[in-house]
Amino acid sequence: MREGKSCAQIVVIATVLAICINLGQTYLHGQSAQTGNITNIHLIGTTSAISGTITGIGACLNPTTVSVAGARAGMAVSVTPTADPGVGASWNAWISSNDTVSVRVCSLLATLALTSSTYNVRVQP
Repeated sequence: MREGKSCAQIVVIATVLAICINLGQTYLHGQSAQTGNITNIHLIGTTSAISGTITGIGACLNPTTVSVAGARAGMAVSVTPTADPGVGASWNAWISSNDTVSVRVCSLLATLALTSSTYNVRVQP
């Protein structure tokens, strides 16, 4: 660049590609820059419908498991119901074994009748 000349600022915007590979009920999603490097991968699965009545503050239903190919101990897990399970419900998820995520729904109330809902699970390697 010559002295006295202004330089133009170049903004590079990476092209984002969505990758969706159907692995049974498990999906692999990612974002890729133009270089082809995968920058954000999530392993995804969906539970069967979870419903029932929970009696007791802090009481929980037995965990429901979902297969998530590639899930391993130490990976971050998030879980979201696909419908409102009801006021007073809380939920969490963890990798209970290789390729398996457990989802547990608990009550913050004395009695809770859960609305039936499936839960989307996302694991980030």
